[in-house]
Amino acid sequence: MDKKIQIVIMDGAPVNGVLRGWAERTGNLAYATHISAKTYPDLVAMWRNRICDWFLTMTDSTHLLLIDADMVPLPESDELLATDADVAGAMYIDPNGGIAHEGEGNLGCGALRISRHALETIPRPWFHFELTDNGTAQAACECLWFCRRAQAAGFRPIRVGRFGHIVDTVVVPINQDSFKFKLLSDFSGLPRPDKSSPLDI
Repeated sequence: MDKKIQIVIMDGAPVNGVLRGWAERTGNLAYATHISAKTYPDLVAMWRNRICDWFLTMTDSTHLLLIDADMVPLPESDELLATDADVAGAMYIDPNGGIAHEGEGNLGCGALRISRHALETIPRPWFHFELTDNGTAQAACECLWFCRRAQAAGFRPIRVGRFGHIVDTVVVPINQDSFKFKLLSDFSGLPRPDKSSPLDI
C-alpha cells in the first residue's frame, strides 16, 4: 500500500475467516475489542468514536479503515485501500436487500475509510445516533450523522469498491436439483427495492 492504513475490525460479533485473512494480508490490523471494550450500554457510535480517538492519538497512520465483522472482502474491495479520497466507503447490500445508505454523499459504516486529515477537521462527535423529537425512536444512524458532518466540513463521501455482507437468508427448494436464496426480510411482507412481491419465488 502506498499509504499507511490502520485497519480496525469491529469485532463485537464473530469475525468471518475471509475478512480476517484479507485484513491480515493487508497488514496494520487491530481489533476494536483490543482498543476499547464494547460493554452494555455502549452504542456502536460511542465505540466508533473511541476508536477514532485511539487512531489519532496512538498511531501515526494516515488513514483509518473501519470494517464490520460481517463484511466479506471481494476482489473489488482492494479499491478501498487504494483510493485517495478523505472519506470513502464500499458498496454493500443491507439486510433488506437494498444498497446500504444509497444516495449521493451517503455511506454505510460497514466498510468506511477516513483520512487522518478528515478526522482532525470534522467536529466531534464523529458518530452519533439521532433520535426523533420526542425521543422515542431512532431518526438516523451513526452512518448518516458522520456523512453529514463530513460534508459540512468540506469532505465529499464517495463510494469505492464493493464488499459482500453476511445477512440472514433462506434457502428455498425449487425441485430436487435446484434452489434459490431469499433474504429473510423477503418473508416479512415489507417492500424491497426492485421487488414487486417479496414472496415471489
